[in-house]
Amino acid sequence: TEQRVLAVLHIGQSFSADLAAGRPADVQLVIDGRRSNTALIVQGYAAAIVAAYNEAHRTTPGQVAVELRAWFNPTLESRWFILPGLVVALSIVATMLITALSLARERELGTFEQLLVTPLRPVEILIGKTVPGVIIGTVEGSVILAIAVTWFGVPFAGSLALFYGALALFLLSVVSIGLMISS
Repeated sequence: TEQRVLAVLHIGQSFSADLAAGRPADVQLVIDGRRSNTALIVQGYAAAIVAAYNEAHRTTPGQVAVELRAWFNPTLESRWFILPGLVVALSIVATMLITALSLARERELGTFEQLLVTPLRPVEILIGKTVPGVIIGTVEGSVILAIAVTWFGVPFAGSLALFYGALALFLLSVVSIGLMISS
């Protein structure tokens, strides 16, 4: 899924023979539908090219027809990429704010200095500030994922363990950024 290819044009073996015989000649354009706006733009360009070709060769008996098929998002529904993006956007905002504001508020109230006097080591304090943000982000990501799959019908085709592993790494980095901002 490196997204090296946006579209693939497949011209069948009988293309020239169909055009010469006056039959419609099919050309298949396979578009990566993960970014539906880009896919729709490519689809529009392809339709314009085919229409221009058919107009220029109106005197010849054969016509060219494009058959479009989108990868990963065959219906080109925008909610298939917007809702998974919400998992990221809402998780980053909530998690970073919770982490950054909790530490900043403790410094304002003077309770952070009291926390440093306790027998806890600084690493343990950081873990204590990190865990709630990661838990809240995981719960929030899970709720958004469940709503996207059950209510909006966005397909989840992949490993749930990989999703939660990537979400945990993402949330740890977001919490770290929040801690850095607040310090």
